[in-house]
Amino acid sequence: MTPEQLTGKLILPSMSVQRVAPREAVALPFEWRQTLRSRVLVCAVVFALWTVGIEARLIYLQVVEHAEMTLRANKQQIRTLKLPGKRGEILDRNGKLLAMSVDAETIAADPSHVVDSGKTASQICAALDACDGAKLVEIKAKMTDLVQPNDTIVVPQRFF
Repeated sequence: MTPEQLTGKLILPSMSVQRVAPREAVALPFEWRQTLRSRVLVCAVVFALWTVGIEARLIYLQVVEHAEMTLRANKQQIRTLKLPGKRGEILDRNGKLLAMSVDAETIAADPSHVVDSGKTASQICAALDACDGAKLVEIKAKMTDLVQPNDTIVVPQRFF
């Protein structure tokens, strides 16, 4: 038989005929499963070591270094700032004083602790610099009015 008859194709003289013999099916070795298993095991061990390292660091910081970490956190978060109490003067566009800061004291009385409202009003009036008869009557009226027990009577003293 000629090669053309075997394949049904035209073969030129310069072409060589190559015949491939069919192979028998060979069972593949299951080595890839072992390779995959070992790679997964290595990854699991690395991940476990990384997790143990992180947890060990957390335990060290939270248990052993607790006092120092608390001190550092307080230094970062808690600050005491001394704020200036006085404000500046407010001037108009011509430089004329419109408003200024004024020191003032406040006297307060809790009606639930007041026994004699007239005597207490007189003592409050004596503590104030510019307290005349009208102011004393006003304080007595505030003290003798029907006041709830938790209310506080506040008498501001202003300096002008």
